[in-house]
Amino acid sequence: MKPFSEIGFFDAHAHYDDSRFAESFPGGGAAVLRDLFSRGVVCGVCNSASDLASARAARALANALDGVVFTAGIHPHEAAQALRSGIDSVMTQLEALLAEEKCVALGEIGLDFHYDFSPREEQHRLFALQMELAKQKNIPVVIHSREAAEPTLAVLRAFSGVRGVIHSCAFSAESVKELLRLGYYISFSGPATFKNARGILDAVRAVPEDRLLIETDCPYLAPVPMRGKCNHSGYLGYIAAAVAAARNADPEQIRRQTRENALRVFSLL
Repeated sequence: MKPFSEIGFFDAHAHYDDSRFAESFPGGGAAVLRDLFSRGVVCGVCNSASDLASARAARALANALDGVVFTAGIHPHEAAQALRSGIDSVMTQLEALLAEEKCVALGEIGLDFHYDFSPREEQHRLFALQMELAKQKNIPVVIHSREAAEPTLAVLRAFSGVRGVIHSCAFSAESVKELLRLGYYISFSGPATFKNARGILDAVRAVPEDRLLIETDCPYLAPVPMRGKCNHSGYLGYIAAAVAAARNADPEQIRRQTRENALRVFSLL
């Protein structure tokens, strides 16, 4: 794998294989990424999966572009489908994807009690199975948690040897302190720029500089002033500025530090 440039942001969580890119940009997500890399806007992107199909698409994108890495995992929305389609086969296929050179984490996995697209007990079962696999493989995880803070923390406590990233963090500052004790890096996205971001910004201030990440979660969660648009890594500057303002820091220092942190947590240094 080629070294990562010193110039540009590292987007810790994105979904460039999402169909919204093909609908919004000629050439889709790959074309957007080529443009951003060519202009030095980004130095790296971690493209995250939500199921086996998206993991394979993320793998293809990572193999085609320097600076792009990927994760493989089953999102809680897809828990019911994964469990009912033959979980042994799913886990075997997931394990094979994790062995790929440019696969840097298992994710995104976790609990989503906002939409409840899968029954909660099935979300829990799949979450635990994937955490056990991460423990066995000694690979970081990427955690999705929505309206499920305490149940998510309970699982992470049960697998206290596993480390990784809390993506698009919506945990309270107090919960973030526990996540830090458990060894997690904390990643912030577009909601840090929203009007109702006080709780998120309190969490931003609770994270030491060596555990801080920024992400887009694109094509979702476009930051102010780009809300309503198809999000992409070119908007990371708005997130960095909001994080910097909350921490009374220089946005350039946020860029440099979050780049270094991403390379460290994903074992890319």
